[in-house]
This record gives sequence, structure tokens and C-alpha cells, in this order.
Amino acid sequence: MQITLPDSPRLTEQANAAGYLSVEQYVLDLLERDADRMAILQGLADMKAGRGRPAEEVEAKLRREVGLPPRP
Repeated sequence: MQITLPDSPRLTEQANAAGYLSVEQYVLDLLERDADRMAILQGLADMKAGRGRPAEEVEAKLRREVGLPPRP
């Protein structure tokens, strides 16, 4: 997919002010951050609907899978 943005000094200034060298890098980072935000919202909705698991249970499973001893 290709998106064409207007050649705008304001967009370049905004990207540079945010620490990016180009508008393209800035937009890609914004899209990645939005994907993270959507994943967090989905996780919160899952928890609210009772589809979550306690952190202790998840940690214990991960420890078993990587061969770490259980927490004392």
C-alpha cells in the first residue's frame, strides 16, 4: 500500500520536533503505536469479559517452559 502525503513544511516540522528525520518514519511509528494501543484495548476488553488469566499462572507456565524453578 502506498500513501501520498502533501509536501508540507508543517508536517516536516512536526516530525522533526518529535525526533524523526522524515515524515515517513514519523507516520510509520504512529501506526505501530496505534497497533499497540489497539492490542491493549483488546486485552482490557478480554479481561473485562473474563477471558484473562492471573499473572501468577502465566508466570508459572513460562517458568516451566524455559526451565526456571518456581518462585519461592
